Amino acid sequence: MKRFLSVRAMGLVMVLALVSLLAVACAGDAGSAGSAGATGATGSAGAAGPQGPGGPRGGNGSAGPAGPPGLPGVEGPSLNAHIVLSDWTVATGEVSITVYGSGWTDGENATITAIWPDGSESVLGNARAGDAGHITRSVTFTAADEGLYSIVAEGTRGGSASHSVLVGSK
Repeated sequence: MKRFLSVRAMGLVMVLALVSLLAVACAGDAGSAGSAGATGATGSAGAAGPQGPGGPRGGNGSAGPAGPPGLPGVEGPSLNAHIVLSDWTVATGEVSITVYGSGWTDGENATITAIWPDGSESVLGNARAGDAGHITRSVTFTAADEGLYSIVAEGTRGGSASHSVLVGSK
């Protein structure tokens, strides 16, 4: 007896029927979602992002405790320093006078300077104030010209004083 279809033809018909069945079965609406699967392993950290904008300024905090006392300041100038001269009217030539002072800061060094009528200066010596703020120094200078000279004492701690000397015929 002869077969109606060969095995090969029969296999081809079966494959076509199966493909047709699958095509018709996939043409409908999507089904509902299945249940969630297990969580995967944590991945490595990503690169840092840019810094965000600054937040609003906070309120003032409470005052802190007082700090320790500071070091003593530099002693101010002696505003009461002054000098007097043993003689303030002298003849031209070699002049010897004694400078007396008071009101200087204890231990202050004073430089005694003569200022000539033309504005030139010459340092005559130094005096150091004792515990009571007094200075005493004998000085000698040559006054060749008549005129008004100045004797100035300037201290290392701000004290300053001056006195005039009139040089001329007595």
